[in-house]
Amino acid sequence: SGFVSRLDLDADGNRLAYINQQYSPAYDRVDVGMIDLDSNTLMWTDTLSAPGTSDQLSASGIEIDNDGERMVGCTWGDSLNATPEAFAYDDAGNMTASIDLPGSAFGVAIGPDGEVGAAGCKGVHANTWGNGGAITCFDTFDQNFHLDGVTRLGDTVSLMYLVVPNSATM
Repeated sequence: SGFVSRLDLDADGNRLAYINQQYSPAYDRVDVGMIDLDSNTLMWTDTLSAPGTSDQLSASGIEIDNDGERMVGCTWGDSLNATPEAFAYDDAGNMTASIDLPGSAFGVAIGPDGEVGAAGCKGVHANTWGNGGAITCFDTFDQNFHLDGVTRLGDTVSLMYLVVPNSATM
């Protein structure tokens, strides 16, 4: 059993992003997806689950960009660290970002162009006594180059980059 936890519409109201909370038999699953309202079509759906978690995996936020091409969402996370506290999807249903936060996320936002997401979290899981927290900004998809600030015609842009050789993940 479950219920719609959060909803958001794109700027022209054509696409809807949603996150559903599943609570029976346990708070261990959320479903996210996107609907094309003009054609009344479910574009995609995905499930985040953590069977056996001792902490509630609770749906806590969803937001879609102005064009309805990207969405970000957030949850409280789980005791198994099986699901991200913040995440992003494109309009084809591909998870394009998965963010592990120090605690439960309670809010999420996406920039109008869908390139940057932000999530606010508690310092520990919501089921755990504690305080503190963080705001984490993240790219909603892999970007080869991202320029912050405003450039002007005739300005000089200095670029520095680091070449990292192929390495194994530890």
